[in-house]
Amino acid sequence: MTSRPSSKYYRKHAVNLSYFRKISTENKAYWLGFIAADGYVRETCPYSLSIGLKASDLGHLLKFKKEIEYSGPITYTAKTNSYRIIIYSKELVEDLNRLGIRQRKSLTLKSWKGPKKYMRHYWRGVFDGDGCFSICRKKRKNGATYKPWVASIVGSKDMMTSFRRYVKNNSTNKYKRGNLFRYKKVYRVMYSGIQPAKTIAKLLYRKASVYLDRKKKLSEDIVLTKLCPPIIRHYTKKFLSKMYKKNKSWENVAKVLGVSRNGMFKHIRKLKLYFPIIRHYKIEYLNRLHRKYRTWRKVAAYLEVSLVGLYQHIRKNKSAVIQA
Repeated sequence: MTSRPSSKYYRKHAVNLSYFRKISTENKAYWLGFIAADGYVRETCPYSLSIGLKASDLGHLLKFKKEIEYSGPITYTAKTNSYRIIIYSKELVEDLNRLGIRQRKSLTLKSWKGPKKYMRHYWRGVFDGDGCFSICRKKRKNGATYKPWVASIVGSKDMMTSFRRYVKNNSTNKYKRGNLFRYKKVYRVMYSGIQPAKTIAKLLYRKASVYLDRKKKLSEDIVLTKLCPPIIRHYTKKFLSKMYKKNKSWENVAKVLGVSRNGMFKHIRKLKLYFPIIRHYKIEYLNRLHRKYRTWRKVAAYLEVSLVGLYQHIRKNKSAVIQA
């Protein structure tokens, strides 16, 4: 009785079984990243690799089908309005396992450690699968609304830490520090603002050869977005002096103009406008204010200085001080 040959000789649909055996091209690195984010591997019989995307992203599945030389169908599910490609192959699954992609990977997936020249393409694949560019609505202190761009990505802690490190080490833009925080059962890295979002768009999508079309289009929109002129530096010394007389304090001026308090203080120092400095106040004067306002907190508010700074000034002074 003769033994049955390997199942690869009885394949119904052709496919490049050795595609992920060695990551030696930009395209292979990209699709490895995309599968790490949006793919699913079944490690028991029947061994399979599957990718499902919404109907509008069908073109992306066709790119993968062509890249891996698969002759089988892409199936449509009306209930979810999505398309899915399923490739049955133990060889592909084993190669992906070796590269760190397992069946239950959402919480435990670790980033691929490949050649530096391929990592940008790998992370673009991951971002196309689990990342997004969006516009969120925010409010300034004066009630005015503005809409900054946000680039964010979700995944396991190791993946998000590695992505954040990669962006920090490979971008020349100074706006490259994303915020890492827990998001439901996984982790999220967020780059909020037009400059941080441009960092991601330029790093991952500039001169890219393979990408998710809609995210590539968004990255181009972000790069072309013009920055709003800085608000604070446009205010003149004369205008701010009038605002100070009207609102009685720089903190109130900052609130009315919808700018940060720290930004306002930096600007008025540059303009050499009046700015309260704690060390200039004599302790006798501070004691009189304390008798009048009863607490050091109210004294600090009246002088427009920080409470911590006021306490430090009081401790340094050797004169008798009324206790708070």
